Amino acid sequence: MYFDLRVKRDLDEFYNYREELHSLMNRVSKDKLIVVKGLRRVGKTSLMSVCYNLLDQPKTFLDARDFRNAHDLMNKAFLEIYSQIDPTKKIFEMIDTLDIGPFSLRLDKSKITLDEIENKLKNRRAVIFIDEVQELDDIDKLIAHAYDHTSKIVFVISGSEVGLLERIFYPDKPLFGRLKTEVILTPLDRDKSLEFLRLGFAQEGKEYNERELEEAVDELDGLIGWLTYYGYLRRTYSHKRSLDILKENARLLVMSELERFLSKKRSKRIRYLLILKGLKTPKTWSGVKEYLEFKLKEQISNARLSEYLKELVEHGFVVKQENRYSLADPLLKLLG
Repeated sequence: MYFDLRVKRDLDEFYNYREELHSLMNRVSKDKLIVVKGLRRVGKTSLMSVCYNLLDQPKTFLDARDFRNAHDLMNKAFLEIYSQIDPTKKIFEMIDTLDIGPFSLRLDKSKITLDEIENKLKNRRAVIFIDEVQELDDIDKLIAHAYDHTSKIVFVISGSEVGLLERIFYPDKPLFGRLKTEVILTPLDRDKSLEFLRLGFAQEGKEYNERELEEAVDELDGLIGWLTYYGYLRRTYSHKRSLDILKENARLLVMSELERFLSKKRSKRIRYLLILKGLKTPKTWSGVKEYLEFKLKEQISNARLSEYLKELVEHGFVVKQENRYSLADPLLKLLG
């Protein structure tokens, strides 16, 4: 059902993005490193999850937020892959340490190598999906090692902070120079947003008011995560009450995401908040500068302002399109 709040896993639950899904499925059969990119709440995790469930080959899906460090995640990934290609071994009862290149794993005191995994895969490929990959330091180093020493292991990675995801491919990073392909998700346009809500209500057997759908789309601006939440609430509450509940919960969620970012930028906190408030109306770079200087009643250097905007774009709070900056999530407007 479209209005189920859980991550989508089955194709019939997955609205739109069929072209992106086809691209991802195709890339998994050919490439070694695929990056799924897009704003928060645009559907990246659901895209990866549906792809994962459609694959009939060794695979694992891991969320980097569930692990203390990159080594733990990679150990888990290779253990799950190994258990699928050699199910005769009771892997999880035999673990002592893992020793796969830099990973440190041994089973029953005997070393497992990437070559052994490659040989056991034979003519198959194994796919490791990693969501929120930017959360773990050195994960790029381990992916680069596996990339260089295997031909049958595929990595599909994603993260909600697009700029931080890009950083792991900078020239000074281990993954620089490795061939990667990208699958990019963008918010639904107005027509697709309205269609999504209409189809969702049809699945629920619930009548809807076209004017209310248009108002919801105007408020939520094509982010399928918020549209889904609106539809979920609308099954029980009135249109107005649904939007009110959504906005209050969204304000708390968006604020927690922003606070996490601001906690590392304490001396600049006021400036970042002012920029976000100013971008309730899209602005050019010079428009942002004029607004910020007016609010602070002081001059801001061009370099400093560019740094602020770059940080906000990289962390997924602001987008730049056609030389204008705007809020990545329309509900950032609720911050006050």
